[in-house]
Amino acid sequence: MKENTRKFTCGVLGLLMATASCYAQFNGNVQGTVLDPKGNVVPSAQVTLINSQTGVQQRAISDATGLYRFDSVAPGSYSVATTVAGFAPVSVTFDLTTDQTRDVPLNLTVAGTSSTVTVTTAEPLIDTSDSRFEQTLDTTALTDLPLAGRNPTNVIILAPGVTGTGGQNSPGSSTSTNFAPENWVNASANGQGATGNQYVVDGMDVTSTIRPGVLNLTPNADVVQEVSVQTNTYTVDFGRAASIQTVMTTKSGSNEFHGIASEYYQYQKLAARGEFGVPQPTPVNPYHVNNLSFALGGPVIPHKEFFFFVGYEPYRSLASNGTSLQGFEDPAFVTFAQNVEPNSPEV
Repeated sequence: MKENTRKFTCGVLGLLMATASCYAQFNGNVQGTVLDPKGNVVPSAQVTLINSQTGVQQRAISDATGLYRFDSVAPGSYSVATTVAGFAPVSVTFDLTTDQTRDVPLNLTVAGTSSTVTVTTAEPLIDTSDSRFEQTLDTTALTDLPLAGRNPTNVIILAPGVTGTGGQNSPGSSTSTNFAPENWVNASANGQGATGNQYVVDGMDVTSTIRPGVLNLTPNADVVQEVSVQTNTYTVDFGRAASIQTVMTTKSGSNEFHGIASEYYQYQKLAARGEFGVPQPTPVNPYHVNNLSFALGGPVIPHKEFFFFVGYEPYRSLASNGTSLQGFEDPAFVTFAQNVEPNSPEV
């Protein structure tokens, strides 16, 4: 049997453009309070949020309580800054993960001194602005961890409180590719079954409406930027999960071109042998699989807030589909048998 499959994935389900229409597909938020040196709130301060990779900017004004907020922000590296008359400019850099609400206070200093605050990527032990119980797995984890079938849903079982064996194309199957029209994940939490799971890709619910807990879209692992696995306090944006809510964010382009090319290769002689190197009792049927992956991202027009990221994943599988053996007798033997036993039912 020869199977050829090709999968074409565009980052953020299409060209990722830094426009208001694209911001709405993310659920990350950045907020904070602008404070003067005495700890008093500063209203009407203009705050600017800048994406470090793309240079895209958003602006907000602090309200009467000094609070500013940016909604629907994509995960990535950012800086937030403000300039208030009579005070020195303040800038804070930080990383935002998928579906996270990040609290970034801006503490002003008096004019005449410079203040540049850098917040490391280390998260606080207790984040009072985010009540989620979740784990975020980034590109490094998806690249370095064993990923059977190049299926990004296999990392779900690494999250705290999650049990199961990972992604399968159907319950009870041993396959785990991301090419099936439906993908079932053997994972659960909170004492619930896998039917209580929900899956979101770039803000779009891709959970089947016919078979609960089943994905109708599984992206290529090489175009996934982050996988956020959440087991409680789900956001009201979705609200269908009773067990696990998995939010996947695809990569986006930046002002620099970047890409990847890889091959995941399997064939029968790479199959595991028995204990102490003894061959398996039953030989493995001949097969080989070439799972290729190509991805490229960058600016459409450099430094013009217009970017793209595209992925292409061809899949080639060769395997025998025989289920029985067919024998063919030598003509000389058939002639001999007919002469010796002319009434034999085997002749």
